[in-house]
Amino acid sequence: MAKKAKGADGKKADADRHIDMQLAPEFFERIDNLQGDIDNIMSEAKTDCQPLRKDIADIKKEAHNATGIPMEVINSKIAERRARQRADAIRNNLKGDFQDIFDQLSLKLGDLNGTPLGESAKTRELTEEERRTAH
Repeated sequence: MAKKAKGADGKKADADRHIDMQLAPEFFERIDNLQGDIDNIMSEAKTDCQPLRKDIADIKKEAHNATGIPMEVINSKIAERRARQRADAIRNNLKGDFQDIFDQLSLKLGDLNGTPLGESAKTRELTEEERRTAH
């Protein structure tokens, strides 16, 4: 005899559940309305950002003309710096010992090779007590 399929939550498969299709449209309409609000906010933000993006483009062009650095290199460096700032913010949101554990894990994974944080992490070993209390 074949087993009845279970959903991802371990409960009966959807085919075995009572489904009230009469209620569904209301939920989807509410979600659609909120998504529409988000779309409007994003559109306004995009419009508000256009002058700033133009300023950035002008500064990049100025940097290229003044230094001779290719635009592709300038764009890549900007992207790298933004990614690094985001990554640093993720680490900085951790508290105390968790930052140390995060640094040790990053070091072990090779994520910090050649960075100042990587060199600092190499000198910092977690004590047994720190490992126990971090869990």
